Amino acid sequence: MKKEFSILTLEDKASVLRLARKVLEDAFSLGDYEGVLSLDEEERLRNLYFGIFVSIYKGKKLKGCIGTLREDLSLYELVVRMTRSAALHDSRFENLKPKDIPKTRIELSILTPLQAIDDISEIEIGRHGIYMTGLGRSGVFLPQVATNNNWSVEEMLGYCARNKAGLDWESWNELDLYIFEAIILSE
Repeated sequence: MKKEFSILTLEDKASVLRLARKVLEDAFSLGDYEGVLSLDEEERLRNLYFGIFVSIYKGKKLKGCIGTLREDLSLYELVVRMTRSAALHDSRFENLKPKDIPKTRIELSILTPLQAIDDISEIEIGRHGIYMTGLGRSGVFLPQVATNNNWSVEEMLGYCARNKAGLDWESWNELDLYIFEAIILSE
């Protein structure tokens, strides 16, 4: 079933950010998030299913980014899992410490379902993220990555193949390619 992206209301977006902040604040204590949201807000997020990436910044520096394209867990559950993982389990960065938390900013990328493409001309920089898979490897870039780095479509594909999938720059030609969009929410 195709999900309508416009299904996220302004209230949903505020709820998701509030939940992510509480999870980050309690990341070191495995806190209980009961009462952070109203019962209606929590039920609503438990009935929405989207992939999500959580990015945590300290100042302008990325300190963690973890996400999933999965849509089989609720948005509520994914926000909890991915926020904790971004803070404590992104092996590319030193884990955040409790003293860092007040200085952080959270950015959430809530994803549309993947759409297979046959031609890279279907990719729009700034609008589409990419997912590539094949040869026993996979890689993903959020839509904002190419924009932030001023990359062309070919550069985005090359960097994703090399830096994310661990393959040669031109290997994306041999992989299955998908695009997606994201709603970016930030504190």
